[in-house]
Amino acid sequence: ALLGHGTLVGWTIKFLSSAKMAFLPKGCIVSVNVAEVTLSIFYAFSLISGCGTFTFLSSAVAAISGLLMGYELGLISGALLQMSSILVLSCKEQEIVVSSLLFGALFASLTGGFLIDRFGRRPAIIIASSLLVLGSLILLPYESYRILIVGRIAIGISISLSSIATCVYIAEIAPQHRRGLLVSLNELMIVIGILFAYISNYAFASISHGWKYMFGLVIPLGALQAVAMYFLPPSPRFLVMKNNDEAARKVLEKLRETSDATKELTVIKSSLKDEHQYSFLDLFRSKNNMRARMLVGLTLVFFVQTTGQPNILFYASTVLKSVGAGMTCPAWHLAVPKLSKAVFSANMCWYCSRQSWRAWGVLFLMA
Repeated sequence: ALLGHGTLVGWTIKFLSSAKMAFLPKGCIVSVNVAEVTLSIFYAFSLISGCGTFTFLSSAVAAISGLLMGYELGLISGALLQMSSILVLSCKEQEIVVSSLLFGALFASLTGGFLIDRFGRRPAIIIASSLLVLGSLILLPYESYRILIVGRIAIGISISLSSIATCVYIAEIAPQHRRGLLVSLNELMIVIGILFAYISNYAFASISHGWKYMFGLVIPLGALQAVAMYFLPPSPRFLVMKNNDEAARKVLEKLRETSDATKELTVIKSSLKDEHQYSFLDLFRSKNNMRARMLVGLTLVFFVQTTGQPNILFYASTVLKSVGAGMTCPAWHLAVPKLSKAVFSANMCWYCSRQSWRAWGVLFLMA
């Protein structure tokens, strides 16, 4: 009943079912069943969320960047315990290893906006995923302090660039009434990524050179996202920015599963025309309340950072070990609250488009 008959997923599963019976050997039936279930889940979620299947699928693939980002942020907490003993790192060197990720992220945050405007959102995500794979591969063969810093800087550039490009990409392909829901998928994936990082910390804490396994787990997923993003459509808004209206129309028709996207294309053109009225310096002026809007955004980010949340994320295992916890206990103690946060984030995703729930979100942030 969920799959229907005229949808892309419905036809795909019909093909898979017939292929399974007619062409595939028995050993491949399990793999096809997994594909059927996966496609069914995507279609069910798209029905619940009120957006097209292809739009939801594209947003979910792009949101893998959030999973990779959360994993890399939480990973260092447990990996640092092993690396500090194997590489005999001093306190200062441990701090540099942790901070090298932020140095790379700082560089990408200063240049990422220009890159995604020039080359596009989808290519930026592909580059970021490829860079994360490359940075992780650098770390595995060597046990060197300097190589570790180089790899972490590359990963920092990757997660910062992907976090910028992913949110913009999802926002620009999402329908207006479900934009908040789909963009919040990235936040949900970040939390799940941190949870998986702590689970991997626990799983490999007692294994020799387990930190290499921790870093290596993201390589297949990063490569998979880079390949999958290649087959997804570019942002229609970016195409309009590059004066490619016909291509933007075709992408919108595919995303919305309609034969006429003229109305939404007109809205995109109108909003881009309004943007051209502003310059960078207008952010600091009272024109259309731009200065107040910017201050609200900066204030929210400022308080998130000054709470010390990133430091807790990076050094939680080290702190817990210093008060007597074993090698595996810190990761287990951290995974439990992250699980509850993931559940809460999943529930908030469904309501984030509502005005009242945005206000509640601010209150929870303050708490």
